[in-house]
Order: sequence, then structure tokens, then C-alpha cells
Amino acid sequence: MSVTLVLSRSLEKNVVRHHIYPALRDPLPQLNFEDQYAFRPTGSTTAAIIAILHTVRSILLTNEYVHVFAFNFSKVF
Repeated sequence: MSVTLVLSRSLEKNVVRHHIYPALRDPLPQLNFEDQYAFRPTGSTTAAIIAILHTVRSILLTNEYVHVFAFNFSKVF
């Protein structure tokens, strides 16, 4: 097994445990997971990207920066 592979997997586990899981476990009150686009007849990748860009631009009006976590599970299955 490659040393790079071992190091990258260790780093990935560390990032997921310390940053991703806490963010998903205790989401901020203003976060809303109701607007999901997968597996809906009217949902599309374009609609999801437009919604993300709109949300980010709206938040940037009152904040200096925005954190965006995006997951792509299309290749997993």
C-alpha cells in the first residue's frame, strides 16, 4: 500500500471527524435542508447550483465570507 494513500486517508478521516461531522450534527439554526434536489422530477443539477449561488450571494451581502460544504456521491454507488 502506498504511503501517500495511507496519509491521505488519515487526513481525510481527521477532517471528517473534526469538521464535517460536528457541522452536520449541530447545524446552525439558519441552515435549512428542505431544498433537496435529488430524486425529484423537477430537480436538476442546474437548479441546485442556482440555488447554492443565490444563497451564497445573499449571505455575502451581510457577511465577509461563507463556508460551503458540497458532497458528490454520484460515483460512490
